[in-house]
Amino acid sequence: MAYAAFLWIGEPPTVVAAALATGRLGASQILRGSSKGWAIFADEVQPTVPLGEGRGLIVGDLFRKASGISGDRPEIEDLANRSNVTPERLAREFWGRYVAFLCDPQSGALEVCRDPSGGLPCFHIRRQDLNMVFSDLGQLVALGLLEPRIDWAYVGHHIAYNGIRVARTGIEGVVEVLPGQVRRLAGREVSSRSFWRPADFVAPPQQIHDPVAARQMLFEAIETSVERLADANTAIVVELSGGLDSSIVAMALRGRAATTAVNCTTSAPEGDERRYARQVAEAAGLPLRERALDPLEIDFRRRPAPGMARPGRTTVLQSVDAAFAREGEELSATAFFNGTGGDSVFCYMTSTAPAADRLLAQGLGPGFVATVLDIAALTGSTGWKVARLALRIAFLRRAPSPIRASLEHLTPNFRPNGPDPRPWLEGLGRAPPGRRRHVEAIAGLHGHVDGHDRNIVAPVIAPHAAQPVLEAVFRIPTWLWVAEGRDRAVARQAYVDLLPTDVFNRRSKGRINRFIVEAYNANRAVIDDLLAAGVLARQGVIDMAAVRRTLGAPVDLDDAAFMSVIRLVDVELWAQGWLDAGADAS
Repeated sequence: MAYAAFLWIGEPPTVVAAALATGRLGASQILRGSSKGWAIFADEVQPTVPLGEGRGLIVGDLFRKASGISGDRPEIEDLANRSNVTPERLAREFWGRYVAFLCDPQSGALEVCRDPSGGLPCFHIRRQDLNMVFSDLGQLVALGLLEPRIDWAYVGHHIAYNGIRVARTGIEGVVEVLPGQVRRLAGREVSSRSFWRPADFVAPPQQIHDPVAARQMLFEAIETSVERLADANTAIVVELSGGLDSSIVAMALRGRAATTAVNCTTSAPEGDERRYARQVAEAAGLPLRERALDPLEIDFRRRPAPGMARPGRTTVLQSVDAAFAREGEELSATAFFNGTGGDSVFCYMTSTAPAADRLLAQGLGPGFVATVLDIAALTGSTGWKVARLALRIAFLRRAPSPIRASLEHLTPNFRPNGPDPRPWLEGLGRAPPGRRRHVEAIAGLHGHVDGHDRNIVAPVIAPHAAQPVLEAVFRIPTWLWVAEGRDRAVARQAYVDLLPTDVFNRRSKGRINRFIVEAYNANRAVIDDLLAAGVLARQGVIDMAAVRRTLGAPVDLDDAAFMSVIRLVDVELWAQGWLDAGADAS
């Protein structure tokens, strides 16, 4: 457990009272901050910043935004001594991987703030006169503070919307404090609001239109973020695929001691990126280890470690997780760094939306024509077709259509009426279509950082999701990302002097689709048995006749239908894991 916080009315609950008396919660916790009516416990190894005069505690790594210098202890101590620390001020002056607990000494209310990157987990439960905020759901169950019950309505929502991150979770009563959100606990009243949101950075006055200034801003944001996050760790394993996103992380770690790059490869040519990974590792001055993946190692019956608040672990990535976990153990890694979310963060977009954005911002003119030609070069389409579609998107200006639901495998009773609210979309209003898609894509990356089996060895850190990087990319117009017909153009140009030429010029993307298809085809009967006899079918969540139609159909590498069945396996194994742990399935 990284931390647990309690806020109560009246006498503290028995478990909390005992912890207050001993100064410990569980086997390895130490009391870090307390006051009348609330207490916070954190691991002894977890960095903390206590706020003076009983005003709260910040758990995790905190860095200052200032001239590329972050995390200096005098600056952090200056924060600790302030009397007016607010969530907005934290986001304006600091960044990191943290959860802040800010207490109002007069009212006794506690504000729980999760940093915009979502670097540390944060969940909330209210039980009558007790509020609990914590990072480890499994530990809370082990301490007897939670009797978990699966929320089957949420499970239907999760399946329909491919796990988009919302405040609701798969365990009844457990709410996630989403990145950039603050949850105010005041007696029996609970409320939430955003203290950081993309809308504040995508506004026209915030935009950087000069491509040179844009790439310099992005370069500095990435370099600073990776450096500070690396400084908070001793030994790092960098997951280096050889693609642009992970290569940028590796180059930002160039020459760092106690850092090892690991490349996983498949037997299919599109999954073998060793040529690129070797060049990047050499350029970055990092040792490289290579590991081959075997689809036969994937066990479609093996349940994830218990304790996840929602389905998250991807079954078909078991062998990837196992390979990195082994490397992490051998190297005594304190963190896994990777390029997760790079496509979304760096606006990998092959639609005409960036041209529509430029048209709406600047009107018909040479700029619009240039972006039309850039997109045509990027996609292999014609300029006329790109221009026609961009004009249509720009001038229709209809309200954005809601995210599409995948309902084909759900029974009618578990088909949601619509997606839950997503705070990151607040304030976007009628934002240009490309920008809105960019924000939506980045909001989706939060579901891909947690849930890895390798988290048992060390946390997975995605530097591209760091707050300084996000604030930089939101200030860069979408059309700059497709300049000269290159995808993720600003990120490429930011690292043009460091990346090997082959990686900079690379237009192909590595894929493990064939690896996944091989595993799927070899396990169709296992998947059928698992789902037919499983808890999703017993609860009436899934339509097995529809599932079997998909299972019986041929697949190709780009078929999305079979992936929806694999995601059902992920949900099924998650639910079985909770039932084994004693959760109530009713």
